[in-house]
Amino acid sequence: MSKEQVDALILAGNIFLDDADRLRLAVMTIYGARAGEIAALSYKDIDLPGKTITIAREKSGATRSQPIPESLMFVFAAPIQSCPVISIHKKIKKWGRLAGFRLASGVGVHSIRSRVITELKMMGIDTYDIYSFMCWSKHSFGMLPHYIKIPQEVSDTKILEVHPFVKSWEESVHICKNMIILW
Repeated sequence: MSKEQVDALILAGNIFLDDADRLRLAVMTIYGARAGEIAALSYKDIDLPGKTITIAREKSGATRSQPIPESLMFVFAAPIQSCPVISIHKKIKKWGRLAGFRLASGVGVHSIRSRVITELKMMGIDTYDIYSFMCWSKHSFGMLPHYIKIPQEVSDTKILEVHPFVKSWEESVHICKNMIILW
């Protein structure tokens, strides 16, 4: 999936999706969550006073709280319940149509995840910080994680400040607010 397609999904999400699906799309496009991780999300995973989200990682089973961008707190305030994984796959196809394109067979949530990681790397984000942000196992990264002790909150905040899809969400919200004013 291209960056332009993800940007179009975000804009369409702000216009057409209900609050829970907008939240699901935000978690996909900001944190690169897998379909099962999105499906498992519930209101218990969002700590609005603490401004964090906890995503139970599908492969490792690990959970870790990550910061929510201040500018998008209202998106994360949506009431959300877990849902079947298959519905996430169906939703992403529907959201693509709402955004004006048809997703090819095999293109879906994992394509968004790949685009998030690619965009972060293209922006010059350190590979170690991306590993940390994505909550990947550090065993495959050699001994580096044992020696570098950057707090995850610091690297997460650094990433969210420059994250291209956080910017897309902010711009999309601004566009939608202006549309409402014009009506």
